[in-house]
Amino acid sequence: FPTASNFTDEGGLFILELDSSGNYNNDFTIFNNSLSYNVSSGFGNSLDYISYGLSVDNADNIYFVFNNQNNGLFNQNIATTTIPERSNTIVKLNPNFNPVNCKIFNSFPSVSRNNFPISALEIKNDNLVFGGILDASINIENNLYTRSDEITFVNMDTNLNSVNWITSTTNSSVLQIDGSGASTSTPEPYSLGIYDLTIGNENQAVFCGNVGPQYRSFGDYTTPTNQLNDAFITEIIPCNPVYSQVTPTNPVICGAGNAVSLNANINPGISYQWINNGSLTSIDNNPVYTTNNTGDYSILTDSLGCKDTSNVVNVTIAPLPSVSVPLTPFTVCLSGGPVIVPDGTPAGGVWSGLGMINDSVFDPNFLGPGPSLINYTFTNSFGCSDDAVQIANTITPPPLFVSNSIPSFCENDAPYSLGGLVTPAGGSYTGPGVSGSTFNPSSAGVGTHLITYKYSVAQNCSDSIDFYLVVTANPSINHPFFDSICENNNALPLFSATPFGGTYSGPYVISNTFYPFLSGDGSFPITYSVTENGCSSTSTRVLKVDANENAQLDSISSFCVNDESISLTIGTPVGGVYKIDGIIKDSLKPAELAVGVHSIEYSFTNSCGTSTDVITFEIHDVPTVSLNPIGPYCANDTSFILDIGQPSGGIYQILNDTITSFDPSTY
Repeated sequence: FPTASNFTDEGGLFILELDSSGNYNNDFTIFNNSLSYNVSSGFGNSLDYISYGLSVDNADNIYFVFNNQNNGLFNQNIATTTIPERSNTIVKLNPNFNPVNCKIFNSFPSVSRNNFPISALEIKNDNLVFGGILDASINIENNLYTRSDEITFVNMDTNLNSVNWITSTTNSSVLQIDGSGASTSTPEPYSLGIYDLTIGNENQAVFCGNVGPQYRSFGDYTTPTNQLNDAFITEIIPCNPVYSQVTPTNPVICGAGNAVSLNANINPGISYQWINNGSLTSIDNNPVYTTNNTGDYSILTDSLGCKDTSNVVNVTIAPLPSVSVPLTPFTVCLSGGPVIVPDGTPAGGVWSGLGMINDSVFDPNFLGPGPSLINYTFTNSFGCSDDAVQIANTITPPPLFVSNSIPSFCENDAPYSLGGLVTPAGGSYTGPGVSGSTFNPSSAGVGTHLITYKYSVAQNCSDSIDFYLVVTANPSINHPFFDSICENNNALPLFSATPFGGTYSGPYVISNTFYPFLSGDGSFPITYSVTENGCSSTSTRVLKVDANENAQLDSISSFCVNDESISLTIGTPVGGVYKIDGIIKDSLKPAELAVGVHSIEYSFTNSCGTSTDVITFEIHDVPTVSLNPIGPYCANDTSFILDIGQPSGGIYQILNDTITSFDPSTY
């Protein structure tokens, strides 16, 4: 090379960086141990650790692979890793050609055998792919991979830390010959191989090589069988895990004779087939599988030959719930706002339908007045649902009309039924003086009263209208009491009550005049009636007509001065005034009067005048009584008539016994 140093070490492996003019810039060299080099025998020469691939990434990092087959004296350390004998090694150099990492594959079961000679390597972006012919087994990432003489590719991350995927061809034959001098015991070593490798724009691996005498299968894609040692170019897409899922995870057939639908959730562009109880069905590439049979179900995916199996779901059968709602409509008021719809049976379901703003609330303003259908759905613990339909009836109160013939009331009017004042009937009235549908003017009192009529068509659905009832005060009558009148009067005009303009009525009243000469004596009710502002009042007074009476005293006997007093009731007519000796008295007390003759005067006065009658009576003094002494007597003395008292004519008593004679034997 024009600017290169001399390389004098024998058996060396080196990587050179040349510029566009072919000038040497950088190199990385793996030198053979000089003690192991033998020109004549070839042991330890460069062929023992020949490089089979080199690639550069976008950051100018260099990747290459070499095989150290049987050089026990090699003992080189690359990126702090000692490279042992019988190994395949991938090395990563930075842009300055300094090693930063390496990956060792121990694929030599013996000095003379390499199970996986890496013959191609390519990197693009973050994809590092290398490959060779895997015959027997190789341990990668603590996983043992076994193939029988198959083209095998490995994808690693660019830091050489972990394997992303491994894929290989498949074939039943292991004998690979090209028919040009080889035999069944000596296979042609290059009858199967990889000669070039690149990575496409979609990160797929594209390579060329020899097929051998047999076809080769990449997944479900097979190369044709042509002449021996035919070359081929093919594309290998790694079998990454394919996402697929069958839902629902716990499918249930709800009710005998029904079916359940299973859904395949997969990435686009992947073919798939349904599996029932481990056996493929005839249903493929259909995202929905409907079955009325229980059992296990899954899907088999195929992504360009990369096959995978989804989760397995078990289809069971369960009964449908028995769902019911009231037969009567659910009635709501248009002006009442959203309301909660009561649960159907069983409780815990959800409502849906026009007017339902969530699973339990109905908004009557959504559709306006009229019926609509709402649906009640209940799901049991098995996930099985059934529903029932109820009518939701949105109503609005009718217009209310107040009669044009509202009466006026007087305060003493009788209770009045309000039933016909507002239509339609059937509502309720409230206000002063209102009880039920009756208005009592006297309870309401005088004045203008606000009355409210409320009409309801359903719970919380009503309208109301107001009107006024006027109660007018009755006239206030001042009706003076009548003075008594004598029966001999001819007529008495009646005019004393106010306000004027009313009418008098009663017995013997003619044209507001009372006629005593017709009535005679007695008491007569006279009523005055007057009307103002349509309201009437009455007042009744009693007119007393006096008889033209003569006072008269009954005769009385004389009194003793010690007699008890008596009430004076001997005059008629009753109600007059008694005078004894000119002094008004209501009783006669002899002890207050002197012994002698006295007069009693009785005067009776009414509207007809005063009448008087006079009589006399006498008060006698009390006599002085004495007894002459008598006795003593013997018990056997004879009885005798008593005459020992003065004055004579009195009454004798012994021990409260009235006697006329005294018998000594008795006492």
